[in-house]
Amino acid sequence: MLQYLHVSGPQGRVWVLRAFNLEIKPGELVHVTGPSGAGKSLLVRMALGSVAPASGTVLVNGQNPYKSSGAGRQGLRRVVSAVLDDEPVLNLTAEAWVALGLSCGGRPGPAAVTAARAAIARAGLGAHAGAPFAVLSRGVRYALALVRGLARKPHVLLVDWAVDDGDAVPGPLRAEFAAYLAGSGACLVTGAPGLNAVPAGGRVESLAAPAEDA
Repeated sequence: MLQYLHVSGPQGRVWVLRAFNLEIKPGELVHVTGPSGAGKSLLVRMALGSVAPASGTVLVNGQNPYKSSGAGRQGLRRVVSAVLDDEPVLNLTAEAWVALGLSCGGRPGPAAVTAARAAIARAGLGAHAGAPFAVLSRGVRYALALVRGLARKPHVLLVDWAVDDGDAVPGPLRAEFAAYLAGSGACLVTGAPGLNAVPAGGRVESLAAPAEDA
């Protein structure tokens, strides 16, 4: 489902990953931990196909996003969904923000709005649907980002968002996340278990502190 094979990645003179190996199979939840700057977010960008590893190989559904055709990369983007902490907060309602993500994932505009409204209500967040996304609390924005990520029905879900307000994630959304894993979804989460308000369990992989290149 998602594999990192001897992946290395420098940032200037600092190597944040050195021959890193990881495999996430269908139905697995993996938390990648490590100190700030260790490369947790870089792993997510590599899986999204936005940053190429300096060496090694990243495979998503058996395909290398950096060696696929344009159509192949587009297909991969439709089966990988990300919850990103540094995504721009647009001047949209929560419903429109979720719909925009679904539209980018391949659904036409009207269908995306309908699907977004239903997904938000199903997650127990209907009271926030018409609110400006930018004024919502950080925890609620995270919960809505999870709604959007799961609504795209991805093969792989990537979560790179530090949250310390688990109460913002309603029970129905927690249950939907658990059902996603039970249905053979695969999830990579940056940070320690519990930090991102996802169900308990899964395994933990640790990254070493970054090291200056000699």
